Amino acid sequence: MSTMERVLELLENNAGQNISGAYIAKQLGVSRTAVWKAVNSLRKNGYSVSAITNNGYCFANENDILSVQGMAPYLSEKVDPGKINIFATLESTNKTAKEFAMSGAEHGTVVIANSQTAGRGRHGRSFFSPPGHGVYISLIIRPAKNWLWASAPTLMTFHAAVTVCGAIESTTDKKPQIKWVNDVFIDGKKYAAY
Repeated sequence: MSTMERVLELLENNAGQNISGAYIAKQLGVSRTAVWKAVNSLRKNGYSVSAITNNGYCFANENDILSVQGMAPYLSEKVDPGKINIFATLESTNKTAKEFAMSGAEHGTVVIANSQTAGRGRHGRSFFSPPGHGVYISLIIRPAKNWLWASAPTLMTFHAAVTVCGAIESTTDKKPQIKWVNDVFIDGKKYAAY
């Protein structure tokens, strides 16, 4: 993990709190200059990090940029953060996931993008996926030959929709609905597709 990623992880875990550069440097075993450079790199990547003399750095709670470091605290122990690949823009998460799979990427490898320039939906239809309007994800699954879903991919798609609905219901007051077979709607608007 790079110094920038390690600083991001520490700041993400302490969002909204002031943390001195000296403390960060000591925790990570790097110089204060390395911390300063890492914070500047984070800012260039769109993160809001304020700095107040004699008060340290403060990672804004409003930061809404996908990162493994920001997701890690919410993942099950079964999920390997090393299998999560996040990109600002890709031609297609499916295309990149296929390339990863062909190169030997393991079961459970995830490809995430903030936008796609040539996204495709079911039956090869064009899928509009501009930046800031969604999260686009492809998952590499290498099922065993006797795995039930290996012979019925529609069941996997439906199960994903049910799982997403459950997650939405458990974290919000919204009541999502599934439009067969792969769309999740909330208040008449499409929120997810598989």
